[in-house]
Amino acid sequence: MPFMASVILIGISMYVQLHLEDTPAFKELERLKIERQNAGLAPDKVAVTRSPVLEALRLYPKRIMLAAGAFLSIQVTFYILIAFVVAYGSNAVGGVGLSGYIMLASLATLWSVWMLTETHGTDIHAEHH
Repeated sequence: MPFMASVILIGISMYVQLHLEDTPAFKELERLKIERQNAGLAPDKVAVTRSPVLEALRLYPKRIMLAAGAFLSIQVTFYILIAFVVAYGSNAVGGVGLSGYIMLASLATLWSVWMLTETHGTDIHAEHH
């Protein structure tokens, strides 16, 4: 089965590679590369811009660290909470010994509330028309 999944992914990647166009920035870089080669410059002398990731890290280090910290704090809290709820909720000896159906119903309720907040927002004082 994993082999079949990899065949499907290879097919998708081939479709993307063959049917989607390059970005305007990449086309511009290729055009500049050809112009410089035609001007007699060696291919290794062609100016290439820095990596966008390195450029973003250089220009916005505080914002990136703030975003990474916010994301990390949310993810760590979520996974600790989920691990605790599953371990405590299903442990009949030291925990509450909830059945799988109750835990599944709790999960469905959480998902429903999440979908409501995504649809209608979280501002309870705002008037929605």
